[in-house]
Amino acid sequence: MKKTFKYFPEDMTCPLCGTSENKEYCLIRIDNTGRGNICEAQPMHTECLMDISKYRYNKEVGVIYMCVRGVK
Repeated sequence: MKKTFKYFPEDMTCPLCGTSENKEYCLIRIDNTGRGNICEAQPMHTECLMDISKYRYNKEVGVIYMCVRGVK
């Protein structure tokens, strides 16, 4: 199930592109913020998340990640 939202929050910034452009976004859970079924989340543009050229896979740890600093 795809959970996206139409209007990016004015007071937030996408950590992937550094803007608050009013584009479709989703909420990405923030590690170590969960309390029961509730956790903090960061809005990120879905378009930014779809840029697979920035993703890496660490086989040893079993984690897919993206560097968000210094990557354009």
